[in-house]
Amino acid sequence: MFRLYRSHDLTRQLDPEDFQYILTPAGSLKEACIHYDLSYEANGHSLTFGLPKEKYSISPHQRPYERRHRSYADPIYDEVEHELQIGWLVGVDTSRHWSSDRNPFYIDDNGDLIFTPTASSWHAWYKDEITSAYRHAIADRQGRKPAPTQRIHHDYYGPTTVPSGKTLNSKAVGRLLAAGGVYNGNIEGFHETAQQLGGDAPAGYDQVMNNKGLIIAGASVAAGLTMGRLNPLS
Repeated sequence: MFRLYRSHDLTRQLDPEDFQYILTPAGSLKEACIHYDLSYEANGHSLTFGLPKEKYSISPHQRPYERRHRSYADPIYDEVEHELQIGWLVGVDTSRHWSSDRNPFYIDDNGDLIFTPTASSWHAWYKDEITSAYRHAIADRQGRKPAPTQRIHHDYYGPTTVPSGKTLNSKAVGRLLAAGGVYNGNIEGFHETAQQLGGDAPAGYDQVMNNKGLIIAGASVAAGLTMGRLNPLS
């Protein structure tokens, strides 16, 4: 079942093994529109560090909440969207198997929580809020760590198993990060991610960024079409 949490509540409300089921900010917003009423009529004009009103019965015929036209204010929707992006709100769905398409965190063979950025979760605060909560959750349980994630990587040709604890750090991932950096206007942030991944990712990043003629022409297309599917680091 999908639930929203305040980041400061994760340590005491979420078991360490469930941190792997945290969704991307975009995925969390999509699910929140189904499971929560994001209208200001139901919540007032601010959440004031609380949660939006939860729907206790969901009909399959009921349409998800949609943001009002951009010419109108929609304060609760906008607040939820922003706080999901920076990690102050976190969406978790433990009812489905872990998937690289939805879940940007996984637990490696050492029991550590590993972050693999997506197009909608590159904000540093998002990573920091969640990894900090995980460390505190482990400490509160006398250092007992959960089993590693059974990782399934989905691509165009179908699912294939990715060895637990193995980081995606190929040149292809580096090239994708370079395109994503330009597409999102955050070249330095994506470059830092490539450096953190190590392996061949920095070389792939530099290869694309050094080719000035190709990066400008192809960045938005490459990032827009493949960022969600290849899950460089959804």
